[in-house]
Amino acid sequence: MKKTLLILFAISALFAVATANPVLLVASLVGVGMSTASYKDFKKNPAFFTLVPSIVRDMGSVQRTADGSFPEVPPFTHSQKFLFDFLRQKSNLVTLDAFLKETIFFDPINYYVRYVIPGAQQGRYQILGAFTQQIVGATNFYTQAILPQYYNFCFDRMQINYGSTNTANAAVQAISGWTNVRSSMPAALANGDIIVQLNKNIIVQTGVVDFTSEAAITGGNSLDYAGGALQVPRVLQENLLIEADLNFAFQQAIPNVANTTYGVEVLFKGIQLRLR
Repeated sequence: MKKTLLILFAISALFAVATANPVLLVASLVGVGMSTASYKDFKKNPAFFTLVPSIVRDMGSVQRTADGSFPEVPPFTHSQKFLFDFLRQKSNLVTLDAFLKETIFFDPINYYVRYVIPGAQQGRYQILGAFTQQIVGATNFYTQAILPQYYNFCFDRMQINYGSTNTANAAVQAISGWTNVRSSMPAALANGDIIVQLNKNIIVQTGVVDFTSEAAITGGNSLDYAGGALQVPRVLQENLLIEADLNFAFQQAIPNVANTTYGVEVLFKGIQLRLR
């Protein structure tokens, strides 16, 4: 019966081509497709689509399910997927084993560093490095800017803010008037570069403009809307020194006004794997 229907639909399709009848041609081609498909296939998947999980853990230490397959991994965000693949390919074996044993987990977090920039500062200026001290309000990077064992952070967005306070020699955590709007920044910063290094290797080197906003945010929030995206995520690995420098625009300087303190805030937005 199926063969007879297939022949009839095929003849109908040829007739549709000869008579330039597009409606009949489409109907005939659908009939050909249905004639070649089995009832079981149609019942199982009537749309004729094959659905597959985006990621499957295929590792020896993972327990198989009752039907013998490996358990699926829940859907990942862009940063999670990148970090998951990175961990499997480049992480040390101790951390990878901890991940397989589920003693480390994904933790959404933004790392930030806020640093006072001296008035009249020009050229290249380091705001994150071996001198860093973890102080709430100033930075949540670990002391000496090294993530501990089992902590690996992937970021795919960055945000650069500028702020000031009408107090001389204020601590950076006393500045609250931060802005991400480029036109509100001095030219030294707005037209400068940011350089991020991991273990002395440059992983980000681009203009500050990539991580600023053209206008103030309305009806949104800094986490989701401010700053800019990296086309390729970056990973800050455990036990390696992290450094960040601002390279101010040529022959431009941070303002120098009496009884005023100026600061820069850099946020790294992403996800990390860490101990439970």
